[in-house]
Amino acid sequence: MAENTPEETSSLFTPRSVAAFSLIVVFGVAILFRITEKEEESSFCSVSYDALQIGMTLDQANKAAGCKATELSRADALGTTYVYYTWLGSHIMVAYVNGLLVTKSKL
Repeated sequence: MAENTPEETSSLFTPRSVAAFSLIVVFGVAILFRITEKEEESSFCSVSYDALQIGMTLDQANKAAGCKATELSRADALGTTYVYYTWLGSHIMVAYVNGLLVTKSKL
């Protein structure tokens, strides 16, 4: 196997390639930090499906669940905000429209 010549080796470490690698590392660390942060915010808990009532705010639902929900997705359209949440380990998903629980389902 042939070794790289000094010219080939030095071309691997251009300012552009070093900057690109640095960005990849920074974004990778940021993503890992955010995943860890979400896991800490959301804990496994036993949520009673019957305790979750249509019309509840997220704070009320979190109190009923005994822990914070994890946001799954969010969309804003024509002044209306749609957000889906779950509680890790609960197999329950809820949908909120403009801050109020509008539907719940067991997965």
